[in-house]
Amino acid sequence: MVAEIKWELYGREQRFLTGRLPEDAFKQWNVASPQDVLLQNVGEVAMWLYANIQVLASERRTFKSFSGFQSEVELPAAHRYASGPCQEAALKLPRQLQGLFSTYRDLFDRALARSLWNTTAGAGGVHLVQQAAIKLREAPGRALAAFGNRGFDCKTAGRVVRDFAQYFRRFAVDAFLHLSTGAVCNTSFSDGRSRLVYHESRELDLRGHYRGYVLEHLLKSLLQGDATLARAPCLRAVEIGTFSAMTSEYLLRMVPCLQLWCIDPLPQRVAWSRLSKFRNRSTLWKIDSSAGSTRVEDGSMDLVFVDGDHSYEGAASDIFNWEKKLRPGGILAGHDFNGIFPGVVRAIEEFVQLRQLTLHLATDYMWWTFKGA
Repeated sequence: MVAEIKWELYGREQRFLTGRLPEDAFKQWNVASPQDVLLQNVGEVAMWLYANIQVLASERRTFKSFSGFQSEVELPAAHRYASGPCQEAALKLPRQLQGLFSTYRDLFDRALARSLWNTTAGAGGVHLVQQAAIKLREAPGRALAAFGNRGFDCKTAGRVVRDFAQYFRRFAVDAFLHLSTGAVCNTSFSDGRSRLVYHESRELDLRGHYRGYVLEHLLKSLLQGDATLARAPCLRAVEIGTFSAMTSEYLLRMVPCLQLWCIDPLPQRVAWSRLSKFRNRSTLWKIDSSAGSTRVEDGSMDLVFVDGDHSYEGAASDIFNWEKKLRPGGILAGHDFNGIFPGVVRAIEEFVQLRQLTLHLATDYMWWTFKGA
């Protein structure tokens, strides 16, 4: 049930979780000044986060209102300091945010205990949220220090706080989605034949490419662990679901010995441009996954990355069709292992159970397993 609640909350609050507020955000927020944005943004973040984790911890389906939260916890609200100087308001923020992470951690622990979940998945997310909370508390001070003797610019300070607040939003959501997914998997992995392992990432940079980062290290681990591969001219990998080719471009840049086949029936125009820089090492097939699988020999690939059809039928078809294309010890990996895509989770669960494999999870809902291991 936790996963269902989380999906509902995530869907309702998605506008807070994607992207950054535009430069003229204070106009869209319908507040009087950038000073109000500076305060309201942090207040919104804190109120949304508290409401979210309170529901998960108590397993209630009602969404806690923002107005009710303001009366219970001493955190900034946009109207409270609207008449005061922007600089004074910014200086108060670190103190007001001091208890935010401790509240988060307490409720996270309660939710974890309620899930009766005996894996470590989700624990790594706590570290990221903690670091994000620290950055958020430090943001107003950094905004002030950035101006020195040039005076204090409310609009710029608001942008600094928003940028750091985005860290907090992102990783708080990630941690709880890992938790809820683990609760869903708990019964599936209780037979002892399969294991679930979470790999903690200590990277905290939203400019980074997490999918690419994980896949890069998986590919390089193959080279380090296999002397035959280390002497081979290149690694061979397939990406199912290329879209804009951002992940493809990252991997081709970071793994010089990689030969990559990209499969997508509807790739974005920018995908062709990105892959053209690696013309000798990349191939883009504008076909669906099933058709692509007929062009690739069984046992020929070192890694297959599945990020295509997110329905149960589509995900299961991709996983079972493309597993055959891997050499023994090759890596089957994918994206979006979380409660928002129950079809993906179900397909992976069934595959791992059937093969009695260890399922590995990491930041950004990445998953992978090794063929025959």
